[in-house]
Amino acid sequence: MCRDAYIITEGMARAYHNVGIEERNFWIGMEGEYIFSPSGITLGKPSPDTIETLEYCVLIHFDYDEMKALCRSDIYLLSWWNDVVEGELVKAIDRLTAFTSMNAKERYLQIIDQRPWMLQRVPLTHLASYLGVTAQSLSRIRGQV
Repeated sequence: MCRDAYIITEGMARAYHNVGIEERNFWIGMEGEYIFSPSGITLGKPSPDTIETLEYCVLIHFDYDEMKALCRSDIYLLSWWNDVVEGELVKAIDRLTAFTSMNAKERYLQIIDQRPWMLQRVPLTHLASYLGVTAQSLSRIRGQV
């Protein structure tokens, strides 16, 4: 169970679920992004997520229980944490919307537009998984674009 949170100051990481023998990426983050398990820190449940660094990383670590206690006494820290959680919620909803309303090519084009760093830094197998396609399908999409 993960009761910690991190800010990536250098490097890149991914989060994935195991589905059978397959790993399915649902998040890839870089500098300035947050790593935490919503089910671990808010519900106190073990997380079904696995987080792995894809590059050498420098992380700022904070213990969620300690931060929560600080938030009770510091309105500015509480406001910052609320902004973080709201931002992550918006990202999750945007990702869900992309998966339910766009095809893989449209999702790839969205990455080109909104997160072009992924094309340079993320291994193709992880990018394909993030898009919900096989490596072969990603190759075809890249050829079309």
